[in-house]
Amino acid sequence: MSASRLCLSFMTAFLLGAPSAAAQTAAPSPDRWQLTFTDQSYLWDVRLVRLDGDTLVVRSRDSLIDTPIAQLTELRLLPETILKVGDGHRSGIGALSDNNVRVVDLAPMDANARRATLQTILTRQTVAP
Repeated sequence: MSASRLCLSFMTAFLLGAPSAAAQTAAPSPDRWQLTFTDQSYLWDVRLVRLDGDTLVVRSRDSLIDTPIAQLTELRLLPETILKVGDGHRSGIGALSDNNVRVVDLAPMDANARRATLQTILTRQTVAP
């Protein structure tokens, strides 16, 4: 096979196998959350996975974490904020400055209300592809 045919075959395979830019940007990203606990500690940048009785299971970058709902006082939805700076680079600075953060105050809720609220959030959240 000649070098030009090999190059053409490679380019065809690459172009047919690569998703379009529109397809790459159309997929929603999963919702990112911050969880605050009764001792004022928190988990940052987690995804809600499921409710298992009185335990909310969340995913961090590398593991699943079981969090007792009795110890949760607050959930914050961290919106994906993309800021284009001068030369087109992306910045996530808005996520650090509380722009459009939605807060769910679980502190005054009893266990049944917490479960119902968390189940509603899990049902409505953006699903990762």
